[in-house]
Amino acid sequence: DISYKNGKQNLEIENKKRNIDELVTKEESFSNLISNLKEKKTRNIKLVEFSLKLNTSFNDEKLYSFVLEYIKKFFPNRKISLLTVPKDQYDEWVLKKKIPLLVENTDKDYRFKKKQNCNVTSLIECPLFQGNEVVGTLKTGSKKSPFTLRDLRVLNIASTLSSIALEKARLFCRTEELAITDDLTGLHTHTYYIERLEEEVKRSARYGKSFAVFMMDIDNFKHFNDTCGHLAGDIVLKNVANTIKQIVRETDIVGRYGGEEITVILHNISITKAMHIAEKIRESIESMEFVFNFRKICVTLTIGVSYFPDSPTSEVLIKRADDALYTGKEKGKNKVIFSGNN
Repeated sequence: DISYKNGKQNLEIENKKRNIDELVTKEESFSNLISNLKEKKTRNIKLVEFSLKLNTSFNDEKLYSFVLEYIKKFFPNRKISLLTVPKDQYDEWVLKKKIPLLVENTDKDYRFKKKQNCNVTSLIECPLFQGNEVVGTLKTGSKKSPFTLRDLRVLNIASTLSSIALEKARLFCRTEELAITDDLTGLHTHTYYIERLEEEVKRSARYGKSFAVFMMDIDNFKHFNDTCGHLAGDIVLKNVANTIKQIVRETDIVGRYGGEEITVILHNISITKAMHIAEKIRESIESMEFVFNFRKICVTLTIGVSYFPDSPTSEVLIKRADDALYTGKEKGKNKVIFSGNN
């Protein structure tokens, strides 16, 4: 009886130990699960913050800088790279395939040459898109612990959100360009030109600078349109606009004032140099030849010039340049007239 009781007690003790071991194992499993859930929650919160903050900037440079800094929060103590030009076989692979890449062990991944230009043991890399084109990659590497699919998913979500933000930035910039650019000529719109002229008056008055304003009109343009057609008129207007843009400096503002009238702001320039540029524009347009309906046609340009500070406001600058333009028309067209000579 005593032996039976002892055996029964030992069995019960063993069962209880087994149950305790199972409980410890379950507790460890639950602890790991809770830890993983907390980590997922933290990462998801960071991704939400990342997504919201991406919508606050439309500047490409700011976006790239922000993306790099924020992704470091997901991968602390890891170097994050944003590459626009491939530097190794992994970058080339992502750019070519246009899909994310996980390399758990750079020594054992059969897709790549071992350790070629690589100082990490594991890496993840995801493409950045603008439209359908890959414009760069987000990449991070590890010298110790290997990356997992979960790490890849996080970086891929971040790169997808960044790609969306980049596309929005591109569309925003394009919308801004369309808002200030004339569709036909590619010149600045009337509204944008007036805004810049008013800014230039304030800036030049503050710093004691001088600048010139050109008001230009293609001579006999209505007759040309009536004779050769509006399509031919559009071609002439576009070519005249491009010629003017090529002659003036990149910093100068060229706008379509309306119809066939084109206007220019030449920053920080003497009246002598301004008149020289105006004459160069006139001569260049005069030398252009067009062929419509087997007829060789030439066009000319009359230019009125006003000058700051002689003309102290944007309204006076435009009026004097316009008056000088019409004086040139009355004197036979194809001329450059300075408002100070009137």
